Amino acid sequence: MAVHWSLVRQRAHYPSNVLAGGAWASLLPTLPGRCGRLSAELKRLSATRRALAMYQQGPTGRHPGLKLWARVAKLRPAAPEGPPALKAHQVLKMRLATPRRDEARLGVRIAVTGATGNVGTSVLAALAGDPAVTSIIGIARRRPAVVLPKVEWRAADVVRHDLSPLFQGADAVVHLTWIVQPNHRKGELRAVNVGGTRRVQEAVAAAGVPILVHASAFAAYAGGAGDVPVDESWPTGGIPGSWYSHQKAEVERALDDFAEHHPQVRIVRFRSALVLKREAGAQAHRLYGGPLLPRALLRPGRIPVVPDVPGVRIQAVHSDDVGDAYRRAVVSDVHGTFNLAAEPVLTSASVAAAVSSRRVPVPARVMRSAVKASWLLRLQPTSPDWLDLMIQPPLLDTTKARVELGWTPTYSATEAMCEFLAGIADGAGGSTPPLAPLPAVRPSFRR
Repeated sequence: MAVHWSLVRQRAHYPSNVLAGGAWASLLPTLPGRCGRLSAELKRLSATRRALAMYQQGPTGRHPGLKLWARVAKLRPAAPEGPPALKAHQVLKMRLATPRRDEARLGVRIAVTGATGNVGTSVLAALAGDPAVTSIIGIARRRPAVVLPKVEWRAADVVRHDLSPLFQGADAVVHLTWIVQPNHRKGELRAVNVGGTRRVQEAVAAAGVPILVHASAFAAYAGGAGDVPVDESWPTGGIPGSWYSHQKAEVERALDDFAEHHPQVRIVRFRSALVLKREAGAQAHRLYGGPLLPRALLRPGRIPVVPDVPGVRIQAVHSDDVGDAYRRAVVSDVHGTFNLAAEPVLTSASVAAAVSSRRVPVPARVMRSAVKASWLLRLQPTSPDWLDLMIQPPLLDTTKARVELGWTPTYSATEAMCEFLAGIADGAGGSTPPLAPLPAVRPSFRR
């Protein structure tokens, strides 16, 4: 069934008296070959009138409305001029380019939660650079003072505040909010990560937002894949012993439930590898390193040794490349799940080579015991289950993102890692509160 561009763009083709009972005789000459179905069309007159009323109010991006528009289209042949006809399901894509009639604004409006963090700032930059996006609502717990192109800042907590008013009128919501500290209080982490995600989903449904893009991670996948990269169909049961992995998997179940009860919402999930960039260096040092870790020793070329723990391997991707993937998801009509990672897979050997260091073998049990003891003593903030997550994690196959999204990372994993380590050494940051830079390390001189 076809919905014609002329129908969507020209109300004049369907004046209010077209559907009046006496107008059918004048309509018959325009319906060659359809006279035999005229009685069937009359039976559907009531539904058609509802479709006309919905059309006069403007498109809503909902599939039931699209079906009613299609009925209107059958009453009149396509205009002889203009772009080719579109199928009904394609009208939703047109929603991103055509504003609703009750909107004074033009273009696409996107709401982004967690907009001030590592991934959030890269997503904002990518969206702001797309001409189809004209307005961005940056939502964060602490409102930054920085002015960014197309961004309107809103201060809100996903746990405490009503988010639906912030989502009203948005064409898509990108949900990025996630915390990793204080990891001595798992209940507080779950309240934000799992409970906050459910509240975002409820607000999306209440505000009638047609698109939800969610940030998941490689940690949602179950282990056991070995050295074979997994695609998006791999089970999302999480890695045993890792609170981070368990909560990522729990959120995946919440998304499944939301998708089942709200099929009209187009949902896109990104399961990314470690997301790195220079401006996240200071934040990473605060969250994972702590004040006792000397930043200057993490600069590539100055790292004395790299622990060689059996089984540890890491996939990474640059934050700017992740931001580009989110932009592509918002302005296209893709749906489903996508893995994001760059090549190559980072091992102790490749890391040592990249930073001009040497490897020192360390048994996994010894490494875990050292991390656990220092964490329990509050000497550093990284819990031992992060090490469990890095030992034999599932590797990500990114074929789907490359084919369906047209996404290709511009940074290698090695480049992203070296830039990130240099950012930690320099205390590099950004202009938002979570990315606030650290003071420069002053060199000391012995007399």
